Amino acid sequence: ILPISADHAAYAEAVHGQLAMHNLRSRIDRDCTVARRVAVAQHDGVPFVVIVGDREVRDGTLAVRARDGQSTAPLGEGIAQIVARCTG
Repeated sequence: ILPISADHAAYAEAVHGQLAMHNLRSRIDRDCTVARRVAVAQHDGVPFVVIVGDREVRDGTLAVRARDGQSTAPLGEGIAQIVARCTG
């Protein structure tokens, strides 16, 4: 989970908690620039990167970057999509 700035940390924590409730591992990465964090995640083979910015906080959505593309969905629906893809 990549919050754009410290202003987005609370929402990132909420997303982290929701993923944990579904027994999915996640971590919040606050180091470096967003572009660098995305690049590191791709290099490390992270299957999903959730980016949290003003729009996501305001609209209650998830911006998910997966290996096969990007999507934006309401929080509950986005979590459900990640869970479905992880549990097969």
